Amino acid sequence: ITRAPWQPGVSDNHECLERSARGGFEYPDPTAGSTISTCIYIDPNPIANLNNEGHNYFLSQNPYVLNSYAGFGEAYYNITKDVKLTAGLRWTEDRKHFVLLPSQLAVDGWGYPSIGTLEQQWDQLTGRAVINWTPKLDFTDQTLVYGSFAHGYKAGGANPPGAVLLEDAAHQPVHPLTFDPEFVNAFEVGTKNTLLDGALTLNANGFYYDYRGYRISEIVDRTSINLNFDAHVKGAELEATWEPVPGLRFNFGGGYEDTRINNGEKAVDLMDRTDSANHP
Repeated sequence: ITRAPWQPGVSDNHECLERSARGGFEYPDPTAGSTISTCIYIDPNPIANLNNEGHNYFLSQNPYVLNSYAGFGEAYYNITKDVKLTAGLRWTEDRKHFVLLPSQLAVDGWGYPSIGTLEQQWDQLTGRAVINWTPKLDFTDQTLVYGSFAHGYKAGGANPPGAVLLEDAAHQPVHPLTFDPEFVNAFEVGTKNTLLDGALTLNANGFYYDYRGYRISEIVDRTSINLNFDAHVKGAELEATWEPVPGLRFNFGGGYEDTRINNGEKAVDLMDRTDSANHP
């Protein structure tokens, strides 16, 4: 099988012991043993238009095809004149087809052959519920008090395979083949207020996010893989706007946030190997 055209001065075949009739390189025959020498194909294309057929550069790719289908709906109900309930549901089906391509450099043969494929599918039901209360208060022009809960989901996937190392064939890097979906239960309460005939707005909220399988990216072997951790985020925010006279406005915004992964879970930050905390 002819794999690449012969190009003088770029990949001239002068070190090849075997060549196809049309002057191209042939992918090594795994049954031929070690008696036949093969060439490393040099990609003749410029760096902006590489064709992924040469081992003279490092290639890291994780191609996949995603088919995602979803159906959703939302309903509203006025419990009382000033209390409104909103509820919604969403069904999602995600299908992923991965082609597993290990990164390679300075190895025999031509191109970056796949080592297999991986099929994945997830079916998830998510949703949210919100309750709004709009009381009539003497000291505000308008007031909204709300509370919400949402259950969210993000599909998982496959990590790029470990690199193929010519110099150490017995100890090839092994990456986690897949990573799990990410789920979150999000709780929030807050209030929004308008005062002083619209001159002052005052908003505040508190939140808590409980993650299962929170996704963290990590650089390993010059490529990026994904890992999963359980974690939580909690915090509060306050913002205000005051316009005492037209054209003069004061803004204030502040917040507090506390994030933490669950006890016993950690990953080494390879971009800062002196970091003794070993956090993701």
